[in-house]
Amino acid sequence: MSQIFQYGIVKGLAARNPAADLQGIPELRKTGPVKHQRAVKAPADLGRLLLALETIDGTLAGKALGLAPYVFVRAGELAGARWAEVDLASSFWRIPAERVKMKGEHLVPLARQVKDRLTALHELTGGGPCLFPALTGGQAPMNPESLRRALNRLGYGPGALVSHTTHGFKSVARTFLRERGFDPAWIEMQLAHGERNKVVAAYNHADYIPQRQTMMQAWADYLDELREAARAESE
Repeated sequence: MSQIFQYGIVKGLAARNPAADLQGIPELRKTGPVKHQRAVKAPADLGRLLLALETIDGTLAGKALGLAPYVFVRAGELAGARWAEVDLASSFWRIPAERVKMKGEHLVPLARQVKDRLTALHELTGGGPCLFPALTGGQAPMNPESLRRALNRLGYGPGALVSHTTHGFKSVARTFLRERGFDPAWIEMQLAHGERNKVVAAYNHADYIPQRQTMMQAWADYLDELREAARAESE
């Protein structure tokens, strides 16, 4: 509003800027409540979710969700993944800047388990550009909404006793990795995405690539342990 009135003054359409009188009023600086993404809270619940995801592994949405906890990226980044971004030889997924809305690409180290899943997936969808092509065919990727709907059908939708979203895997990774003693700098660099520029400044421009590779493999091993514990519990 202040800029609009200032423009009006320059153009001779206004005599003063009344919006300037509102600056400094605390009530006008308040933002809305923070919206927290739904996510499982306990390791055992995460293990049960991982086990539940196995039941839909026959679908593309299920295969995408099977990768989600290991790479903990946004739903749009996962659903829109391209084979050209994946380098199995170097064990990296390089998400280009335009897909993560930041100045540089986002680097995801690929754990052994992720590479195995991607190798199997390539036999199914490697003939096209997308890891998870839309069911309508063509060159388009899957709609990220498909991931949310799949989780809801599994019983993790709003109102469930234990609810979870695709984005919730980021919250889970941040919490559990810290609890397991990993350096917050490594975790935040791996999670940062759009906020990566601030994180880089805070941590002296270090990318922590070797440390993140070690962390991501340890994380994948931990997820496997949780799934197997849930399987043993269910038998």
